[in-house]
Amino acid sequence: MPRTNSGKEVNRSEVAEIFGVSVDTISAWVKRGCPFVQEGRKGIEWIFNTASVSKWLVDGARGARPEPGEQLNIDRAYEEARKARYDADRMELKLQIERGEYVPVADAVSDVADEYSTVRAKLGSLPGDLAPKIDPDRSQEIQQVLAEAINDALSGLSADERYDAQARRAAELSRQADEGSEANAQTGSEEDPGRVG
Repeated sequence: MPRTNSGKEVNRSEVAEIFGVSVDTISAWVKRGCPFVQEGRKGIEWIFNTASVSKWLVDGARGARPEPGEQLNIDRAYEEARKARYDADRMELKLQIERGEYVPVADAVSDVADEYSTVRAKLGSLPGDLAPKIDPDRSQEIQQVLAEAINDALSGLSADERYDAQARRAAELSRQADEGSEANAQTGSEEDPGRVG
């Protein structure tokens, strides 16, 4: 199977854990066409790409959706596939966080803003430092010219309100997702065990 740029490559036990199914279920999925990166055989493990498996599940579930105008019947397989996709996405995000591969947008924006402040301060001090060294007799004039040029260049590094708004929105969504995960974990034992999703 061709390798994809997204998802993680995992063995059969790991893909079963990620999707919340048994290893036997993974074997059944392979018989039904589940994609894999490497076929397992004696001494060689099966390798699956989580994104490819998730897409295969979702695509298969889409085929189970009722056509417009048909009577809506809840399809257990479709709902299980949706839940499996959600669980896989959450597990993949958790793995990325544990491996240090995930950086929240708000953190990145904050780090960049801090770096811009440092650059701005260092460049802002250059006119006063350099002007007397260039020509002590024309120091004031040179300092003014350098300051204007540096300020013009730095105006492009200003934090844009649009990015600030995006960072605030990303932080809010992250907080809501964390709260939702905690609420689901607390109420998970109270739910009907036969309920899907």
